[in-house]
Amino acid sequence: MTQRRVCHGLFAALATLITWSGIAALKVATAVVLTTTVILVPGTKGPNGTANETPVFLKDVLQHELQGWVYQQATDGWAMNTYPRSMGELTGKNDPLFDSSVSTGAVNLDVLITDTRASGAIGFGYSQGATVVTQWLRDHANGKDSNAPAADKMSFVLIGSPNRPNGGLLARMPGLYVPILGVTFNGAMPDTQYKVTDVMRQYDLFGDFPIDPLNVLSVLNVLADAGSIHGNYLNVDVNDPNNWVEQHGNTTYIMEYAQRLPLLQPLYKMAAAQGMTQTPVLDAIEPVMRYLVELGYDRTNQSTTSTFQPGSSVVRLAQTLPELRQAVNQGIGILQSELHELSVQPATTQQPAASLPTVSIERLSGSRTPNRRESQVTNDIGRSVVDSRKKDVQSSASIRSGRPARSATSRHSTR
Repeated sequence: MTQRRVCHGLFAALATLITWSGIAALKVATAVVLTTTVILVPGTKGPNGTANETPVFLKDVLQHELQGWVYQQATDGWAMNTYPRSMGELTGKNDPLFDSSVSTGAVNLDVLITDTRASGAIGFGYSQGATVVTQWLRDHANGKDSNAPAADKMSFVLIGSPNRPNGGLLARMPGLYVPILGVTFNGAMPDTQYKVTDVMRQYDLFGDFPIDPLNVLSVLNVLADAGSIHGNYLNVDVNDPNNWVEQHGNTTYIMEYAQRLPLLQPLYKMAAAQGMTQTPVLDAIEPVMRYLVELGYDRTNQSTTSTFQPGSSVVRLAQTLPELRQAVNQGIGILQSELHELSVQPATTQQPAASLPTVSIERLSGSRTPNRRESQVTNDIGRSVVDSRKKDVQSSASIRSGRPARSATSRHSTR
């Protein structure tokens, strides 16, 4: 009961971040069928709505901010799901509650999909829109609707999904209900006959929430820069070799790594405002901070539905102490290197910031190098999305799971 009350308060206090997230963007180089209608399912609208919430405006924004990918796929036009996109009084007076908004969106989506069955379609869902897609899949996929389109005529791309199995906030505590907003934690998106590409930015508040709510650093980190992460997928490149990519069944999960911890971003911004081009102390503490933050996650499998596990960070700490020592040593090395660079620079010459080693979860664990090519998203969401090219996997323990690193086959297993 206490845990539920904490979640009620947390969700209610932070829900406004959804409304200011904006339209997310995604760079994808894919195609599904020769003739395609793109069905846009946007996220929660801004408080009280504005003139800029019209379907035409949203389409124009998506056309440009998604780096042209969605619009380029619209060989047979585009369609906008004009569902309420609301969260009760938070988004406007007398607005429908979240659950009601999602239900309406799922009904509208079914109508739009039915209209495009002959030509084929891509459904693009962002944030609450991804929850709408999840609801449609539950209602119509896996043999529940004989009139549903064939698997080769429909596919989906999701960004910032609250229903991501491992990390989605709505999947962390199924059954919880927040009455003031009408939000039911309705669980994870199912795997179905339809190809789905689920793209997430690391530390997205609504799609990459810690599994251990008692890990204070993990929770503070995911809250620190929540609006700009969840609301900005503009520069995400699904072909980035540093992405963490897994394919399970017909769903491909892609996570873009955070180059810096959100928790430290305010300090980096303050340093930049003071004209500092190098930040040796911040750079030195980041490896240890990232290690401690990642203790609040279980990165074993992005497709496994993972509910809250309070206190699980302690277990992972006991299992990964060598990685903590490695993080400390890495931080010391960074500090020494950057202080040396500062000492040899002419006092009158302002040098550019040193290029920092990328401190990824894998790097802390030593399980692989940060410049790996995990996979290549090919030119076909509806067919082969992942071409695994994993090489040189080391056997040391990984902070992702608190267990020895898996083989390349298991990292890209098909469920």
